[in-house]
Amino acid sequence: MVKRYREIIGYGTQERPNGEYVLYTDHADEMDKLRARLEVAVGALEAVNGWKMPETGRHWDDGEIMSYGACFGSNGERDFIRNLSREALDKIRGMG
Repeated sequence: MVKRYREIIGYGTQERPNGEYVLYTDHADEMDKLRARLEVAVGALEAVNGWKMPETGRHWDDGEIMSYGACFGSNGERDFIRNLSREALDKIRGMG
């Protein structure tokens, strides 16, 4: 992934010779809010993409860790992902 350099010192955009863009704004606080909202969205999307389930704290009789799916079934996994995305959306909307 290419990281882009951004400056916040005015208003408008300008493309640099290397293809990166500089963002100029008098509203740095708004940019900080947008960045925070984006971080929440990216975190939720990464969790959904990786189908990351929480630890259950439960173990099989042989001591192996019991997966979320084994504890709560595929509907439980679906509901967890649905709730994760709903919570992320609620947080993002509340940051606006």
